[in-house]
Amino acid sequence: MAKQHINELHNKNFINNSIVIFGRDYPSYDMFDYLNEKGLFFLMRVSSSFKMIQAISSEDCAFEYKSKGELKKLRVIKIKLSDDTTEILVTNIFDEIITHHQFKELYFLRWGVECKYKELKSSIEIEEFFGTKPIAIEQDFYASIYVSTLHHLLRKMPMLR
Repeated sequence: MAKQHINELHNKNFINNSIVIFGRDYPSYDMFDYLNEKGLFFLMRVSSSFKMIQAISSEDCAFEYKSKGELKKLRVIKIKLSDDTTEILVTNIFDEIITHHQFKELYFLRWGVECKYKELKSSIEIEEFFGTKPIAIEQDFYASIYVSTLHHLLRKMPMLR
């Protein structure tokens, strides 16, 4: 499903010349290869249990792996959080002009999106659709966003007296 969405966005030129940012549900060598083949830049969070990560001690380094008989390369960035946990990011951007700290800032820009999605999931059940056809799902999605926006605006308005 993720590849289908990426394909649609790529074909419509929505994500070309962009950095696509993923949460930790997406990493796989297959996905890394797919994004590279599409010519897309990405920044992806990976779990500390992801095998390639376990041997890396540096906070910012290149990592090589073999896929489809070829040697491929990724950049691994480890970020220490205030609670002493470590977030691990993987990217195909090797330009050293983009620093470890900038990748951290870039990744955490998506946190607002995550919080909003969590709200939409729990309060208006955005993942519960009344139909199965794409048009029905799309209508449900937009209706949910509309209701959420209206709710937010009404909460911000001063009470009428």
